[in-house]
Amino acid sequence: MKKLLTVFITICLFAILALPVSAYSGNKDDELAFSFQFVFDANELSNNFATGPRGIIGEKIYVPVNGAVSKEIGTTLVLELSSNQALAATTTKNVSVKGHFYLIEDPDTIVTRYGLAGSFESDGSSVKISGEYAYHNSALDNWSGNSATSQEAGSGYKTLIGTYEVFKKNKKDNSAEIKVKGTKNGVITVSGDYTEKNIS
Repeated sequence: MKKLLTVFITICLFAILALPVSAYSGNKDDELAFSFQFVFDANELSNNFATGPRGIIGEKIYVPVNGAVSKEIGTTLVLELSSNQALAATTTKNVSVKGHFYLIEDPDTIVTRYGLAGSFESDGSSVKISGEYAYHNSALDNWSGNSATSQEAGSGYKTLIGTYEVFKKNKKDNSAEIKVKGTKNGVITVSGDYTEKNIS
């Protein structure tokens, strides 16, 4: 019976994993925006996993995200959290966000690739970030990107921030910010905000 339950849960997670997540809105000024947020903790994952597509494979948790960023480009990325105890409070959690920007009219055409990664070490009383890394590379002529990292700290948490700018023919087309927040109790929150600056 236990094996059947495990197989059923695995099938459900993979079925959910195949669904896209997007949060897309426009306003009267025709400026477009896209954002997402996922919280990784034991209660949220076990009780509310149906709020977004997720998969648990061994000691890793995967969340795919896809959405339109502007009239011209969209983004596809995968959030990955890995640890020997991915949902435990006192452990080191390795978090990465890997993705790319693509043309809306041709989703197979990638314009830039980008990512953010870091390790969050929590022990119940404090948290620290190590091994932070960000990149943003061109994948198509006339398109380029840059990236930078920074950190914020507060009472019982630290946040790793990756900022990204997309350029078409050296003109700024879009900007994005990804945040990975880790608490002293081992809760990880990954969020992203994308705002169109200029329509090329």
